Amino acid sequence: MRTFFVMCLYFSILFVSAVDAQDTTPYLYYYSTSEDAFMIERADGTDRHILGADLDLNAGQIEGLGWSPNGQWFAFQAYGEQGLAAQVVRLNDDNQPDSIEAFVQLGMTADIISWSPDGRYLLSRGQQSLCDMNECTRLMYWLIDVENDSVAAWLDFRLGERGPGHTPIEWSVEEGWVRFFEKEAYVPTETTLSSIYRITMYTDGRVTKEPITREEWQILFQEELPLTNTDDIQLLSPSGRYVITNQPDELLDTVSGMVVTLPVPEFFTQIPFQLINAEWSTNEEWVLLRYNVYGTGLDGTSVIRTDGTSYRELSTCGFAPACVGWLPANVDVSQIPLAG
Repeated sequence: MRTFFVMCLYFSILFVSAVDAQDTTPYLYYYSTSEDAFMIERADGTDRHILGADLDLNAGQIEGLGWSPNGQWFAFQAYGEQGLAAQVVRLNDDNQPDSIEAFVQLGMTADIISWSPDGRYLLSRGQQSLCDMNECTRLMYWLIDVENDSVAAWLDFRLGERGPGHTPIEWSVEEGWVRFFEKEAYVPTETTLSSIYRITMYTDGRVTKEPITREEWQILFQEELPLTNTDDIQLLSPSGRYVITNQPDELLDTVSGMVVTLPVPEFFTQIPFQLINAEWSTNEEWVLLRYNVYGTGLDGTSVIRTDGTSYRELSTCGFAPACVGWLPANVDVSQIPLAG
């Protein structure tokens, strides 16, 4: 009897150890063209879940913000056969994707700009045909309450020179507002200047427009991004232990000295491509590799274990946060349906 008890204890320990070892493999997500949905699974391809299986996207490219800060919503724009489709989905109590209908009702070409820090509100903009004497295209802004599936505030502009996607966006959860900047054209001619405003949209429906000077506007854009030479790059992991180079494409473990030659992605075998970026898992045991085809908008992402024992190609939908990435820790995977 004692021997039997010891054996049971021994195998229980082995089982728990095996589960714990498996659980260290991080989750990632990506849009799958074959499934026409978003896959959520471990980096090694196990424990597969599927989100948005009934959305019928048929997308060639995915843009957008991806997961909300509270891990309950997923926002994206799909470019497919029907043009642009903006969606915000989460799981309801029936374990099915629950879409925000506000985007459908607005009937707009949407650009999802920013989540509020608490994940309840979403700032979006788009173009609508609201004709007046001078023009038919207007730039629209919506502050969307995703929890209540409603538009909390909105504003329309005559199409100006540049939008809030290029200026700082500030949120105040406590006071219930989002603030950004925009230009509004007086009339659509080349000779007239634009009015420049600091815009504040409130969750109670109020909207304010405060004029600012051109000097203030120029300060917002004076910072220039550094140029990156992608012909010869070195990508370091956060701890500095791992180094990836692209001439040749190799991964070096600076502690053990092991060098892993990165596989050639099969979706790029017939055309020149370049490795341009890498995104490491929290434990640095896995890394997402991002590739781009020279002179085109084509790009793709694969995932590899840093010891070279596992490699998979994931998606060619782009580099946007909604397309592919590591799953945030606050997303409850158990609430996402298992893949068939």
